[in-house]
Amino acid sequence: MSGPEPRLGAAEAGTVLDRLPAIVATWDTDERCRYANAACGRWLGLDPAAMVGMPLGEALGAQLYAVNREDIAAALAGRPRTLDRVVVNAAGHRRTCQAGYVPLLADDGGVTGLLVHVTDITERLERELGNQDALAREALRAERHRIAEDVHDVVLQDLFAAGLELRAGMAEAPPNPLALRALEAIDDAVTELRSTILAIEEDLAGDGLAAVLHRLVEQAANDLGVVPVLTWRGRLDAVPPALGRTLVAVLVEALAAVTRHARVGRLAVELACSPQEVTLTVSDDGAPGELPAPDLVGMRRLAGLRGGEVSVTTDPRGGTTTSFRTPVPDDATDDAVAPTPHADLTGLRR
Repeated sequence: MSGPEPRLGAAEAGTVLDRLPAIVATWDTDERCRYANAACGRWLGLDPAAMVGMPLGEALGAQLYAVNREDIAAALAGRPRTLDRVVVNAAGHRRTCQAGYVPLLADDGGVTGLLVHVTDITERLERELGNQDALAREALRAERHRIAEDVHDVVLQDLFAAGLELRAGMAEAPPNPLALRALEAIDDAVTELRSTILAIEEDLAGDGLAAVLHRLVEQAANDLGVVPVLTWRGRLDAVPPALGRTLVAVLVEALAAVTRHARVGRLAVELACSPQEVTLTVSDDGAPGELPAPDLVGMRRLAGLRGGEVSVTTDPRGGTTTSFRTPVPDDATDDAVAPTPHADLTGLRR
């Protein structure tokens, strides 16, 4: 006859949890800490014993708490959450984490608090994205992307303008052989430049969506002096490639708008993916006021092409949230509405 199952005592359980590399902490319904393991203390730069009784907002800090507030509220309402997020730890290092918020339930089913468990997946993600050679290639691709942007925004537009002006002049006078040859040369140059830009952009096609999002967030951090918090929910690898390019184009426009018009202390980027719908949200705490209409034209055009929508909400006290929502198309029809790379993947602008 077997005896009762062995159970860990409180001290043994604490020892086991302290040896885990993952963060484990519990909080009551008033968002006060009940328990934090050693990894949690190291991550936040706090003494785990001193954290007991500490408010969750105080432990995380204002920015990280604001980003996690929705997930905390969901868990305390009985709805578990799992997500991936890029955050900065107490040592100032940017890390990619997989976080879970799990409701703690009493015997009667009532919520008594929440369990937070966070695993640092930075190294795993870096392995998935490639080795140091791959990272160097990414830097080269980013530079080529910047060059493509400059060519499209300056050289190509100037050639277009010259061609239009030349055509207008030719319409008012008999055709001049020299003018005709010049016009043909301009058309050939435009065609060649388009092909070159397209080739540069297609060189980026091998990047996963996660890698491109990381790169855009890194660039925004350099432009704004603020480290954006990047979160995604669902499977990024299930996003069709053409839809992924659209999302990148929208994110570029949204981050460029923030760079031009907002003085921010907090910036969050979230991508939520389901089999039916994808939503990209960019929120900041910048100066109050609506985004100028020109900043929304590109996003609304892309939304219209995909049967989606763009919404913008502002807080009178400061802060703007821009959301791009679109259905996930069938693979067979996805390429029909993919943005032309040289026209839409234009990069951040100061």
